[in-house]
Amino acid sequence: QQQQRKAALKKVGASQRRMKRIAEEEGEDESSDEDGPMPMPAEEAKALERGEKRKKRKLAHERAFLDKLPSAEMYEKSYMHRDTVTRVCVTRGTDFVVTASSDGHVKFWKKMGEGVEFVKHFHAHLGAINALVASPDGLRVCTTGMDKAVKFFEVVSFDMASMLRLDYVPTAACWCHRRGAPVGLVALAALDSPLVRVYATDETAAMAAKGKGGRLETPLAVVDLHRAPVVALALNEPAGVVVSGDARGVLEYWPAKPPEDDSSGESGPADPAAGIPDPGPAAASA
Repeated sequence: QQQQRKAALKKVGASQRRMKRIAEEEGEDESSDEDGPMPMPAEEAKALERGEKRKKRKLAHERAFLDKLPSAEMYEKSYMHRDTVTRVCVTRGTDFVVTASSDGHVKFWKKMGEGVEFVKHFHAHLGAINALVASPDGLRVCTTGMDKAVKFFEVVSFDMASMLRLDYVPTAACWCHRRGAPVGLVALAALDSPLVRVYATDETAAMAAKGKGGRLETPLAVVDLHRAPVVALALNEPAGVVVSGDARGVLEYWPAKPPEDDSSGESGPADPAAGIPDPGPAAASA
């Protein structure tokens, strides 16, 4: 019993000492909070006593920062895209501006007398947009994305007209029909292939193609001229040819209009009856 009593007294003593130590620490914290702000350095105190002004801290490269500030009378910033804008195109004749962002969104803007006015928004692709191109007549817009989809939009009605679901990732794109053509033709490059495929943007044109199965996803022509993936496509409308460039820096040009019957899978000479000149045998290397 005496041993138990001694052990109990030890526990009580230890508890009292612990409570006392906690109270002392809290008292130190309270006293430190009431001390107020630290006194200023002696040099600054003496300078104030002499009536001298405190030295103004100078920003390094201040002039460079000031030169970057906008100096126009009016400026504004649009917050219509939620992510970085990666593609911009302007339609010829119809005066529309089309923008695309890295999150797959496409927006139509109408050029006004002053500035632009927002018209319509599409969540066109599930991922980044690889190409955004307007047709030569300014009536159509084509987008390609990392989701293996191609979307075709009517500019005047700002509505999606048709789309392609491909088994490869389309990258560069180029319209390859002349202004005023009833059916749009678009050439598409692939991410991991040197081939360039030409598609019709209208179901009726696809069905009219000989031996093509009547599907938009079936190309009207396949251009096999490069040995590396094509990264750039451009239409030379006056000459009626498409210029393509690949990752190795090789340039090729070939007829903008695919042959009527392309069972071999290779592009041929242009159709003289369509008013598109024939640049030569099949294509020429630049």
